[in-house]
Formats: sequence, structure tokens, C-alpha cells
Amino acid sequence: ILAELEETNIWAYLEKHDEVVYYDNDFEIFIDPDNDAKNYFEYEVNAKGTVFDLFLPHPYRHSSNALHNWDFKDLKQSIKIDGTLNDGSDKDSKWTVELAIPFTDLSFGLDSGKPNVDSPWRINFSRVEWDTKWENGKYVKVTNAEGKPLPEHNWVWSPVGAISMHMPERYGYLKFSDKIAGTEKETFTISENEQMKKVLWAVFYREAKYFEKHKKYTGIAGDLGSDLKSMYDDKKYKLSISATTHTFEASLISSDKKVNMYITQEGTVVEIK
Repeated sequence: ILAELEETNIWAYLEKHDEVVYYDNDFEIFIDPDNDAKNYFEYEVNAKGTVFDLFLPHPYRHSSNALHNWDFKDLKQSIKIDGTLNDGSDKDSKWTVELAIPFTDLSFGLDSGKPNVDSPWRINFSRVEWDTKWENGKYVKVTNAEGKPLPEHNWVWSPVGAISMHMPERYGYLKFSDKIAGTEKETFTISENEQMKKVLWAVFYREAKYFEKHKKYTGIAGDLGSDLKSMYDDKKYKLSISATTHTFEASLISSDKKVNMYITQEGTVVEIK
């Protein structure tokens, strides 16, 4: 992976591994190798090359804890600065990070981790940048009237629709190929199952909002918005929702049974084959 980050004032002060690197300007990678919206990896790096890497069994929405003591064991990275680091007397151009992540680091060493070319991963990239000023020989964050730093700026490669990178089901797709680059044309098509997962995820988020307001889930699709039906062909697919006060399950089945899946209130999608 190679990333170029244009900055006119390049700075970084955090130096300890696994410090919260996004308190500096940083570049971030999020990887979900099996596209299950859980069990995903996060990597953050600043212009000093300080890394914050972790493994997340579940997104934070489930009040789960990330494993901060998990590390990429054989990751290789290089940082190049086109300018000067932590020097406010001039203007800089960019800093570049290049890295290689072994597949085995993403499989806990249980196997080679070699991707299946027919099963795309989910991946996203993020950039965090703070408003700063040069003061007393150091970059300091611009603060509001209460003395708190202004909110950071966030950019992402594949928009998730919220200020949160912990929505793996909304990451972009990463397709691997066994074709030699430049010799054959590669194509990528989102499968029917992947398209229909979007309907179940729409139910998931709407049920969460419904629960927040009513303190219970609903088994009536109409309670979740009149536009829900516009997301799928109700002549080809059947959407069913069963719910109790504390839980729900939504299923989507196509008339030819090629699509048969359901989602739980924990955000687990199960495909029945």
C-alpha cells in the first residue's frame, strides 16, 4: 500500500508504539478479510512512523473492546518526508507512507492467509488532520473559546455516511486477482448476495433508531420507513422481520432461493446455502 498525504506543515510528536496516533495527523487502514463486518484490523501511522495497530472482534457499536496489544508482526513500512518535520519556518509538500502487510498477519498464523480470488475483502483508508498553528517553536492545535482543540478533519477512501470508521459493512471492496498485471483485463461485479446485504443492513440501522426511540424492536417493516421497499424487488425477494422487546432478526429470501440470508440485532449476517 502506498499513500501520499499533502501537507504544507508536516508535524508529528507521538513516538510510542500503540499511542493513539490520530491525536497527530495520520494515515489509517481498516481491513476486514472475510467481509463479515467484524474481526477486522486497524493500522494508524504518523509522519514519524509511529504505529498504532489493533484488532477488533466487533465494532464499537456493540460496546466491545479492541485488542490494543495485538500487533502486525512482520509489517514493513517506510516514511518519506518531502519537506521538514516539525519546522514551522518553511512550507512543506507531502509525506509518503509505503508498507507491505503479509497475509499471514491477517490470519493469526493459522494458515497462509492467501486470499480467495472469488471472495473480495473489505478495506478502507482514512486520513486525520488537525488545525494547528506554529507557537513557541512547536505546532499546537487551534482551540475553541473553551480551550478545547477544534474537531479534526477526516477524509476516507470509501464514504461510510457517518463520522465513524467502525462500520466495516460500508467499506469498499478489495478484489484479488491471479492474473498477471498488464496481460489480462480484470473485472469486478458485486454479487447478488452482496447487493441484498445492503437491504438487511438498512433494516439493522433502522431497527437501532426505532429501539432508541421506543425502547423495543419492531417486526413490522413499515415502521422502519416507507422507502425500505424501494431498496429491493418485492416480487423477487421476501423480507421478513421477527422481533421481541430485546432482539430482532430480519431475513431476505429470493423466489429462486439463490439468496437466503438473515441479520441479527448484533449485526451478524448469515448466508444459508
